[in-house]
Amino acid sequence: MGFASITPSLQRPAAPAETAMPIERPKLRNLEPIPTQVEGRQMIALRDPYHFAEQTVLVPEEVFFILTLFDGQHTVLDIQAEYMRRFGDLLFSDRVRQIIEQMDEACLLESERFESRKKRVEVEFRAARIRKSSHAGAAYEDDPAKLSAQLDGFFAPPDGPGKPSPQVGAKPVKGLVAPHIDLLRGGPCYAWAYHALGQACNAEVFVILGTVHIPTRQLFTATRKTFETPLGLMHTDRRFVDALARSYGERLFEDEFAHKIEHTIEFQVVFLQHLLGPSAIRTPIVPILCSSFLEQAKGKGGPLALPEVKGFVAALKDTITSSGKRVCLIASADLAHVGPRFGDQQRLSPGVLSLVESEDREMLKHVERVDADAFFQAVAKEDDPRRICGLPPMYVLLSAIAATEGKLLRYAQAADLDGLSCVTFAATSFV
Repeated sequence: MGFASITPSLQRPAAPAETAMPIERPKLRNLEPIPTQVEGRQMIALRDPYHFAEQTVLVPEEVFFILTLFDGQHTVLDIQAEYMRRFGDLLFSDRVRQIIEQMDEACLLESERFESRKKRVEVEFRAARIRKSSHAGAAYEDDPAKLSAQLDGFFAPPDGPGKPSPQVGAKPVKGLVAPHIDLLRGGPCYAWAYHALGQACNAEVFVILGTVHIPTRQLFTATRKTFETPLGLMHTDRRFVDALARSYGERLFEDEFAHKIEHTIEFQVVFLQHLLGPSAIRTPIVPILCSSFLEQAKGKGGPLALPEVKGFVAALKDTITSSGKRVCLIASADLAHVGPRFGDQQRLSPGVLSLVESEDREMLKHVERVDADAFFQAVAKEDDPRRICGLPPMYVLLSAIAATEGKLLRYAQAADLDGLSCVTFAATSFV
């Protein structure tokens, strides 16, 4: 995804932008604003989490103020008046219309143009049999040889566990919790999880439970599509998915488009392909995205009090049993998200990060005991102050897996040097 800049002069008049249907009350879509510095100037990067927009748009702070008024209620005249009150300067209407047109062209407004593009992209995705990589070349190398070398580097000591080798007589790994943070920050921790799998794995199919980062209507979302990365194809077990859908319902596909841009399953596929080598093309996956159910469940005694969660866990367990296959469950899950960038008031100090680690490790003891309810209660207490985003897939794994114990292999924190944010994650195996 490239970058575009919207930096029109706000004070000098110009000819109005040509547009077939002028938008008088513009409404900005749900975008992710990211403060950034460009050549010493403070800018705001507007990223489309759904990737309908092909570019991330950079705007200066004064233009961002104007965009905050794009709420579907303010007219062009209202926006001019608010700008005058804020900055004491005159803002010409043609400049407002120019920004409206530029934002609409970028598909960042709720408009007919955006709805047309959205419908086209969704139809194309549903018709495709292959879910193409959406993060190669950005989150990881897009050249196969370079990607293999990059992944090998994550396994290398001292941060990595070394190259795995099958251990005769070892209990087969039945499940993993692996990170879904970007590979540059979390690569060695991924490697610890997949090293355990490489030491003892007899799985015939991998059920990958990913965290979904965009709003969905349903709590669980599957796809039948084959996944493609620079390392090749990894097929989805369509019979398994069909059986799961028969048990749980066709609502399992209502939000299928979320798979197009979600990274949490894609990253696990990359590591599985690297670990399995040529056999990856013959080893199927079952890709399932999990949405948050914390708010609904915490006041009702736990997730299994929710019919949708209870029904899905039961359907997954039944499908695993009826498949007759050896199944390995993988939860693609990060842990805490703390610091001012995530809404906390306090900057992160070594003392704060030490406390976060202590609380994370205490929570992970329930994961090692394969105790789904205790894990949920540990997250839900005090309204999840550490923002454990991997709760849904981890809870489902702990509820559905036929394992007796887990083992924490690695714990890590990715903290920014400015003390504004930190994401924590871990590698855990189950036998």
